[in-house]
Amino acid sequence: MMRLFFAFLMLGSMQAQEIKIIGEAPFFPSTRIELLGMEDWVVAEPKLLAATSTTSTGHFDLTVPAGLSNQVAYRLKIGRDKTALHLEAGKTYRLILPSRNAGSVGMTQDNDTTLNWFSISRFELAYSEFLNRHYDVFMRRQHKPVVDSFELALAKDTALYATPFLKAMIKYRMADLRVTTRLMSEKTAVRTYIFNYPVLYSHPDYMDFFKNLYRGMLQKWATLPTEAKLYEWLVEKPNYDSAFHRIMELEMVPGREAAELLIVTGMLDWQRDKILDEAKLIALFQQAWPKQIDPILQRITQQAIDHLQRLKPGQQVPDIILKDELGQRIEPFGKKNGLHDYLIFFSLKSPEAVAEVKAASDFIAREKRKINLISICLDCQYTDLHNLKKQYNLQGVLGIPTEDPSYIFKLGGFVDAFLLNEDHRFVLSPASTPSTGGLLQIQKVAGVERNR
Repeated sequence: MMRLFFAFLMLGSMQAQEIKIIGEAPFFPSTRIELLGMEDWVVAEPKLLAATSTTSTGHFDLTVPAGLSNQVAYRLKIGRDKTALHLEAGKTYRLILPSRNAGSVGMTQDNDTTLNWFSISRFELAYSEFLNRHYDVFMRRQHKPVVDSFELALAKDTALYATPFLKAMIKYRMADLRVTTRLMSEKTAVRTYIFNYPVLYSHPDYMDFFKNLYRGMLQKWATLPTEAKLYEWLVEKPNYDSAFHRIMELEMVPGREAAELLIVTGMLDWQRDKILDEAKLIALFQQAWPKQIDPILQRITQQAIDHLQRLKPGQQVPDIILKDELGQRIEPFGKKNGLHDYLIFFSLKSPEAVAEVKAASDFIAREKRKINLISICLDCQYTDLHNLKKQYNLQGVLGIPTEDPSYIFKLGGFVDAFLLNEDHRFVLSPASTPSTGGLLQIQKVAGVERNR
């Protein structure tokens, strides 16, 4: 529920125009600075919009081209620090980062805007303080009077300056709080906040509320003994029309738009458990896309298809930047070296995962296999990397990702592996880990002769 202090977005569609940012970051001289954007709140995948480096005094200019300026959210990344921003197409912004903390960014706009940036941040702060102040009340389940009085105070406090965006922000943030704390049932929430209201695809609080409200429901319904057909249409033999019409009959689904959005969000949520056949899920979405009534949802569905296909054999591996034990930058896929890559993500908190990395390294060293091992620790510090290298004499590349790769690589556990060819394209995605035959797969697929 608690978000980054400056989590804002664009509201509504507008004619695409470029965005200009003029910035000062005196504590970040000669540092790479990037602006990332997200096109939707369902797939929610950030992509690079613009990048530059600050001058020796920390000054920088960024321009987002018109074709990329209609994102639902923006995030400024400078060095290893990040902050979310509210930006609108056609505006020029002046940013000042007065300290080493990117979250303390100050922003002014050369043009007036319909969104009150100050009032949004004021609400974010008040909401965070409310949750922190009444933590013990929530733990004792005695929070209804507290929540009621807080919502009334918000309505009074924002009556004079609340924009439509802020009103929706308060409405769905409080609705989500009431459902998650059991002050309101799911059925009541549907009748009160979903039925007869438009789907706000571009509003983060509406989308968070919708996804949280229906989380796990589609999976629950489809696995009921009485819903064998729905399971078949969604999972085994994708049939979007049949599944859609059955879902429309359910009491918790108040209309067509809700049903269409629920199928996309519900199936993606289900797929993250890694128990669905991705090819069949792609087939379901490909059937859904032409029949959805809202072009925004069509775009979201197409993005979901692209995301599911990204890690398929033959696809190029996504870019990833690592830091080694000395804090030096590593781009593991920057150059071709004529070798297959065995890419393994692992968590230090799991001894079994560390054992998988060691087994892969030992195999490559012992068998003299010409395989490039790339081991990526998801929760290591620099000293951990140093200790791992010293203790196990690990082969290949060992590093810490500068960005969380869990979503991009669809990671689901303490250890995940992939096999890439010499052009850094997926051959096995995922690949088995060493303990489950992954080393034999390397030997077979990479075609490397013993002791070569």
